[in-house]
Amino acid sequence: MYIDNRVCFIFKMEYALFFMEVTMKKSKLRGYIYDLEHKNKNFSFDKTIRILDISNMIYIDMIKNIEFKEISDYKKSKYMFKEISEELEEVNDLLSKEKTLMAVCLLRNVFEEIMYIIATTIETVHIDIMTKASYFYKIVADHCDKLLYSYTSEDIKELYGYMSKITHVTNVKEATSYLVGNKQIKKYVNNEIKFIELIIENIYLEFINKKLGLDNSMCDNIMIISSYVDLINVIYFTANSTGEHKRIELYFYGEKNQKYLNEKREQMIQEFKELQKSNTKITKTINRISKELDKQIEESNYSDMVKRILNR
Repeated sequence: MYIDNRVCFIFKMEYALFFMEVTMKKSKLRGYIYDLEHKNKNFSFDKTIRILDISNMIYIDMIKNIEFKEISDYKKSKYMFKEISEELEEVNDLLSKEKTLMAVCLLRNVFEEIMYIIATTIETVHIDIMTKASYFYKIVADHCDKLLYSYTSEDIKELYGYMSKITHVTNVKEATSYLVGNKQIKKYVNNEIKFIELIIENIYLEFINKKLGLDNSMCDNIMIISSYVDLINVIYFTANSTGEHKRIELYFYGEKNQKYLNEKREQMIQEFKELQKSNTKITKTINRISKELDKQIEESNYSDMVKRILNR
C-alpha cells in the first residue's frame, strides 16, 4: 500500500474519534509516535495523512460517475444530485485552505442533501416550507437495512447529531472553534473533518452500490485504511496538544455529562486492550486489505491520481 502498513492496529469508524487524552499519558503516546517514525523507515505523517485526500478524491470521482436516473425516479431531487460532487470538492478546497468551520457548515448541508436524495428513493415525501432538516435522515435511519450494507440506524442518528453539534453554536462548536484557532493543532482538527467527509461519502456510495447491485469492496477497503490513518492523526493530535483536556473531551464526545464520559473511557480502554492482544492478526489484516486496495486502485485507473497527491 502507499502507506506503511506495519503499524499494529486499526479501529472501526466508531472508535476512530478516540479517547487518548483521558486514558493514556502523553509520554506513552509520544512513545508510539517515536516507534512509528523510527522503527518504520518509510513512515511519514504528512504522506500518511494524504491517504485521506486520496480517499476523498476517489470517492468523489465514483459519485460523479453515477447517473441520476440509475438511482432515483424522484425528479425534483435531480438538481441537488448534480450539485453534491461539486459541493464535496468545495469542502476539500476549504479544508486545503484551513477554513475548517466553513467546510463543516457546507459538509453538514451536503449530508442533509444526501439524506434527502436517499429518502426520496423509497418513500413518498411531503415537503413544504415547514419541512424540518431532520425529516429525511429519520426516513433513512428507519430503513437502513434496506438501503445500506453496514450502517445502522444508530450510526445515522449519531452522525447527524455530531454534524448538528459542530455546525450550530453548541459546546462542541465552541471547542472546535477554539481548537482550530490553535496553530499547533489546527491541522489535526482539519484532518478529522476530512475523515467525517469520508464517512458521509461512504454512506452515499453504500446506498448507490446496494441500489445498483454493485461490488462495494473497494469502498470498504478505502474506509478501513482511512480509519487507520484517522487513528494516527488522533494520536498526533492528542500527543501535541497542551492543556486542552476538557476541550478535547468536548470535541470528541460532545457531552458534559461526566457519567457518560466515564463510561466511554472504560469502554475505550477495554477496546484498546483487546486490540493490543490481537496485534499480529490485525497487522496481517491490514497487509491483506492494503494489497487488495492497491490492485483495485490500479484496475480502476486511479494510480496516477494517487501518485500525484502523494508527491505534491
